[in-house]
Amino acid sequence: MGDPENLPVMRELAKNLGGIISCYRPVVDLGWYRATRQVGISGRTVTPVIYLALGISGQTNHLAGMDASRIIML
Repeated sequence: MGDPENLPVMRELAKNLGGIISCYRPVVDLGWYRATRQVGISGRTVTPVIYLALGISGQTNHLAGMDASRIIML
């Protein structure tokens, strides 16, 4: 993700794909995105058909919240 200035690009991508943005704990801790969209051990578990992760770096806690997704693109 780099920094919060990249959120508009990610929002547009999610909108065009018919999806929503989620995040993992470091993004919430930095105040870049809201905790209600946090995925992982300390957040929500999601099971979309396609999960597209940008800038996650394989964080174990995050993976635990989305590893049941049908197609995972990291």
